[in-house]
Amino acid sequence: MAKMIGAVHIAAGNPVHNEVPTPLVQGVVVPIEGFDQDDEMMTRQSTVNLASRFRVLKKFVVISGLLSTLAYLAICAMYIWFAWSVPAECNAHLKEVFLGLGVINGVMGCIMACYVSVAQTMLSAMSHGARADKYRIEGREDEASSEETEYEAEARQASRWILVPTCCYVVAVNALIALWVIGIVQASEANDRSCNGMDFTFWVLLLLNFTTFCGSSRSKAASYQAPTGRLLPASE
Repeated sequence: MAKMIGAVHIAAGNPVHNEVPTPLVQGVVVPIEGFDQDDEMMTRQSTVNLASRFRVLKKFVVISGLLSTLAYLAICAMYIWFAWSVPAECNAHLKEVFLGLGVINGVMGCIMACYVSVAQTMLSAMSHGARADKYRIEGREDEASSEETEYEAEARQASRWILVPTCCYVVAVNALIALWVIGIVQASEANDRSCNGMDFTFWVLLLLNFTTFCGSSRSKAASYQAPTGRLLPASE
C-alpha cells in the first residue's frame, strides 16, 4: 500500500515545487525514492530464512529423539520395578523376563540419545550443503566453496559416527524381539493367582513397549539418515 501511495504522489508531481507530473503508462516502471529493493539485503534475508528452516528441523529432531529416549528409560524403570513385584512362588520366569526387558529398554534409550547427537551433525552438514548450492547458483563461488568444504567434513563425520549406534541398535532390537517372544510364552503359561497378576502386567507393558518401538523406529528412519545427494558442480 505504501508503494502504491508513493507511486501516485510521484506520478502526480508537486506543483508547489514546480514538479512536472509523470505520466502513468502501462508497462513503464516509475522510480520511487525510498522504495528501491536492495538485492544484497534480499539475498541475505533468503539465507536467513534457509538457516531458520534448518533450525526448526533441528529442534524437531532433537525433541522427537529426546522423547524416544525418555520413553525407553521410563519403560526400563517400569520393567525393573515390576520385576521385583513378581512373587517367588510364580510358576513362570516373569521376573527374569522383566529384568531382561528393562536392561534392553535402557540400552535402547541410550542408543536414541546417541542418534540425537548424530542427527544434529547430519542436519548441520545438510545446512552447509544447501547454502553451498544457493551460493553457487548466485555466482558466489568463494562462499560456495567454503560451505561445500564444511558440508563434506561434517557429512564424513556423521557417516562415521552413525555406525556405532546403528550396530548397537540392530543387536538391541534382535534381543528385544527375542525377549518379547520368551515373555509371551511365559505369560501364557503363568498362573494368575500364583504370579499375583504379573502376567496381565506383562501384556500391558508389551503393548506400551511395542508402541514406543514403532514410534522411535519411524522417527529414526525419517530423521537419522546420512546426508546423501550431490552438490551443484562448481563453474569452470
